[in-house]
Amino acid sequence: DGKETHHVPPFLVPAVDATGAGDAFAAGFLCGVLNGLDLRECARLGNAAGALCVQHVGTIAGYRSLEETRAFIGQHTTQ
Repeated sequence: DGKETHHVPPFLVPAVDATGAGDAFAAGFLCGVLNGLDLRECARLGNAAGALCVQHVGTIAGYRSLEETRAFIGQHTTQ
């Protein structure tokens, strides 16, 4: 609605390859939208998908299911 802004900090993970991280973020964010999450949670899901992506070489090796991504969120801290 153009009235909200949020700062959603990144997850602290060792980065191996940033290739595909933006696409992973977009996929995670849109998954949140399709599942009815609020904007902050959509961004958090996007951040988690990006964090999982950068820990592997290549564009899709780090992709995980929604359940695995949610588990990652519960197990990792943000900056």
